[in-house]
This record gives sequence, structure tokens and C-alpha cells, in this order.
Amino acid sequence: MKNLKLLSAFFLPFLFLTFKTSPLIASHATGAEFSYVIVGPNTYEITYTFYRDCHGIEPSSSMDIIITNSCGYPSQTIFLPQVGIESDIETLCPGALTECHGGIMAGRQKWIFRSTVTLAGPCSDWQIGHSENARNASISTITAAGIDNLYTYAVINNMNGIVNSSPQFFSDPVIIYYVNQRLSIDNSVYDFDGDSLVFEMIVPRTGPNLYDTVVFLPGYFYNRPFISSSPITIESNTGLIEGVPTLEESSIYAILISEYRNGILVGQIERDMNFLIQSSTNTNPDVTGFFGTSDFSINIFANQQNCFQIPSFDVNANDQTTMDINCFIPGMSSYVAGSGRDTGFFCWTPTLADTIRNPHCFTVSVKDDFCAVFGYQARSYCINVQLPVDITELNSDGISIFPNPFNSEITIRIEHSGKSELSIFDIQGRKIVSKIIDSIESVHDFQQLENGMYVVSIAALETNQVFYQRMMKVN
Repeated sequence: MKNLKLLSAFFLPFLFLTFKTSPLIASHATGAEFSYVIVGPNTYEITYTFYRDCHGIEPSSSMDIIITNSCGYPSQTIFLPQVGIESDIETLCPGALTECHGGIMAGRQKWIFRSTVTLAGPCSDWQIGHSENARNASISTITAAGIDNLYTYAVINNMNGIVNSSPQFFSDPVIIYYVNQRLSIDNSVYDFDGDSLVFEMIVPRTGPNLYDTVVFLPGYFYNRPFISSSPITIESNTGLIEGVPTLEESSIYAILISEYRNGILVGQIERDMNFLIQSSTNTNPDVTGFFGTSDFSINIFANQQNCFQIPSFDVNANDQTTMDINCFIPGMSSYVAGSGRDTGFFCWTPTLADTIRNPHCFTVSVKDDFCAVFGYQARSYCINVQLPVDITELNSDGISIFPNPFNSEITIRIEHSGKSELSIFDIQGRKIVSKIIDSIESVHDFQQLENGMYVVSIAALETNQVFYQRMMKVN
């Protein structure tokens, strides 16, 4: 175990940036998150990432992880040793010193702990959790700051041979935001399995039971962790949290990311994080929408190359900007270039299969070089892929539709077993019907459709094959 850091013998004057409320104590926990990678049958490499307030003590050299389930297997305790050395979370411009390096400004470190564990057998709700004592004493929005533990967890479903690795966070969290300016907390992840992801804010936990939660002070809640002049929102496709804070404060949020495959929950990970809001004379940088417009959602056609730019800008003439692209859309290429002000460049030729799962979303973040605390902004971008109007090459070998033309009911016969997603597109490429079918032959009533030409797609969820067929609606 590492020796505890000694408290400085001299008194440091109060500075809001530091959010000091106590001497050097155990209230060092400012955030944590889990992730995992499958490495063999029922065997996973578990990673616990811990975020430390440098004003508090250093964590242990290993973390005890409790593994539980509802399937009757005994609970298990494993120890994750630290891997590598701790690293600073960037909050200040180069040359400005945080408490991590002898300065007086708020400083954060990232500590990584990792080991491999083999689960006892199949179960849909293996829970992996760790409770760290204690949350940062500077938190101003809960009743027991400096006392509450910080509990973070992940869920693994390995029933019926499910093979899954969790999503991975693109980047470290941003710690400091500005009063009276748009706040954007980017929690974007990438998932190599291509699962459907759902992001939601949850009550930060203090222990493994559902009722082990922090208690917010009046005016605050799990989905309202700071006072905002506009509604606080979360983008369910990217996890981007947005609002406009009006007070200097220190608060926390917790976000849960759920993975679904063929409608089945296959895993969950959680991030729990402390963040600071402070006044600044700086104005945040920002990025435009698609093609330099204010549009953050666009429609494009499959089988066509689409290239676009996203420039950054800053009202402060002397500030330079640096852009990060958090994008994991298969087939999309992107890079950043610029001289003082970064611009993102993107190219993508979506396939017909990309019309099945809309929208395709990613985030772009930008920061300036203001000193001492840089300005930061993030935006969410979503692309809807439509079928081309003049589509001529359809893979229709795997499905039959009759009668065609039809008046009200149609029968769909498919040549594969298992669940499929049925989608119907109008001649403009808009998806107007989406449902799951699980039989080789099924009857559907589409009397409500207007007369005209439609494209039916059948996506085999187990094989990822997609079949298309035209159909005509007539009186």
C-alpha cells in the first residue's frame, strides 16, 4: 500500500477553484466506472477505473470487487491490482499547477485496477461492484458529503452462451464547467459487439442494494444534479447530458449504459462522477452542426458517399481550439485538421443494412487553451440513413410477399428461422413500420397504408442478413 500523503503544515487561503472544505482525509472519491472484456468461456477481464481528488488520500494498491448473482451461485470477492501508474485528468492549461503537483487548484487523478475472473456458471445478472470510502467532502448537493461511500457496478449476462464485452468510454470525464454557459457532459462509448445502447441517468449509489443511494438536498435530484436555467436533458443515443448551470457548486451524477442484443439485455456498466461548476471570464468554444449549419441531425441515402465538415469556433479571438471526435460508426472515416481552430472531416458510404438501425449518432467535443481552466463544449450528431428512391438492386432471395399488389393484408414468408426485424419504407426512404417477427410465415394488416410503392426489409437478427422486397398498395 502506498503511504498516505501528509497534510501541508501551512494554511492555504480559500480559492473557489479548489472547493476545499476539510483537511486531507479519506473523502478522496470523485468518480469511478467499470468495464469488462470477455477472454474465454465465462471468463472476463474486469477493469475498475477510479478517479481521485488529489486533496484526499491515495487509494489502496488493489480494489476488492464483490461478485453476486440471483442464480444460486456463491458470492465471490476478488482483488484487482493497480496496473500502470496513476495519471492526471487534464483540467488546466499547461503550466498551471493542481493539488496533484503542489498547487492549490482542484486536481484529479485516474487510477486503473484490473484482473481476470471466471464466473461460476451461466446467469443473467452477475453484478460486479465496489464500494469506496468516501465521496468527496466538497460535494454541495447531497446530505452526506465526505461520509457516503461511492458504489459503482456492472452487470454481465452470460446465459444461453451469450458472448459479450462491455462498452468502453472514449475519453476521460471533464471535471470543471462554467456558470451561465451551456454545460455538456460527454459519456460516449464504443461497443465492438455492435449492440444497441441505451443511456440513462440513475441515482448515485452508496452500496450494493437498490436502496443504498445518496440523498440529494432540496432542489436537486438524480436527473437534476445542478441548478439550471433550462431543462437538464440526456441524449439516450450518446449519453450527452446538457443544461445551463446558474450557481457555483460541486455535484455528482451517475449514468447507466445498457446493452441490448435482439431485444435481450446482455450487459450494463455505470459511471459515477463528481464535477465542479465555477465562474469564468472565458467563453466556451463551440462547434457548428453539419456543414457549418445549426442542424445536428441529417438524412442521407444508402449506397451514396456522404462527406461533410464540422468546424469549431471561438468568440475569443486569441484562443486556439482542439477537437476530439468520439465516433464508432462502422465504415465512417474521420480526421481532425486545422491551423489554430480545428475542423472535423467525415466521409461515409452507408449500406442498405444501415437503414435498419437509425439513428447513427456520435459526439464531437472541443476545448480552448484559456488559462487557467480551459473552456469545453460537446455536441451530439445523428444521421438517419434512408433507402434510395431509385433503388434497383434488392436482395430478395430470402423472402416472399403475397399478394403483391395488395389491398389490406399481406403474407410474409422467410427462409430462415429465429427472430427478424420487419421494416417498411415509403418511396422517400422514411421508415413507417417497424416490428419483430419470429415465425417463418406471418400475416400482417397494412390497410392503413396509403396507396403506392413501398420497400419491405427483413433483418435476420441472428445472422445479420438483410432482405428487401418491393410491394404495391392498391385499392
